[in-house]
Amino acid sequence: MQYKVVVGDVTNPTITADHCYLPQIVNDENRQSAGVAKAIYEKWPLVKSSYHKWFTEYGKFLIHNIPCSNPSKLGRFQLVEVEENLTVVNMIAQSDCGGYQGYPPIRYQSLYECLIRFADYLKTKDGGFEVAAPLFGTGLANGDKYQIFDIVHTSLKDLNIIYTWYVLSNKEV
Repeated sequence: MQYKVVVGDVTNPTITADHCYLPQIVNDENRQSAGVAKAIYEKWPLVKSSYHKWFTEYGKFLIHNIPCSNPSKLGRFQLVEVEENLTVVNMIAQSDCGGYQGYPPIRYQSLYECLIRFADYLKTKDGGFEVAAPLFGTGLANGDKYQIFDIVHTSLKDLNIIYTWYVLSNKEV
């Protein structure tokens, strides 16, 4: 895996491959209202409506005791194709928005689980894709960027891809 850091807007990624995946962290509370998630759903409203539908549909599975292969819970991800060559990846790796008793909302184990599942999904593809990501988990989720870098590297290291971190300024890196 190759890494790049670009100062720019992740909602306008420079796509050089056939397809681009844009992962972001979302919470397990069916709420999207701020940060990078807000910028993403304002550009692509389908991201927010798909996220909410994911929770609604999972609730229907619970009520009727029908197994669900991809429940909307920590450690899972959802793919939302927003353009012909761009898919947003909603990764549920945040809980207790605002934190709880001094603990940040990010759930590192859940992020790792999301990325391992995402890597397994990418291994089923024939290549020709890249990842463009915000420096997720470091803003409102209050995560440590070095732990997040390590989780991303550990979970995706076996993939032959270009992984581009998008930051708003060089101060973030």
